[in-house]
Amino acid sequence: MSVDPDLARLVAQTIENTDRLLEDEKTSWDVAVRGVEKVIADLVARYPRHGDWIERQFADWRRKHGH
Repeated sequence: MSVDPDLARLVAQTIENTDRLLEDEKTSWDVAVRGVEKVIADLVARYPRHGDWIERQFADWRRKHGH
């Protein structure tokens, strides 16, 4: 199943923006994770057929950061 391009863009932007905030020390890891979890819930509700893909993208993001 191919992923909706708008969904892929939203996920990429969320990860990039969150990484930028973390790198610039404008947020803590805990606050960033809570925000990302809210985004995940919203995206899964909006794109239920792609819920597994969405979860995998953010799980990979957390692993990349060692969490």
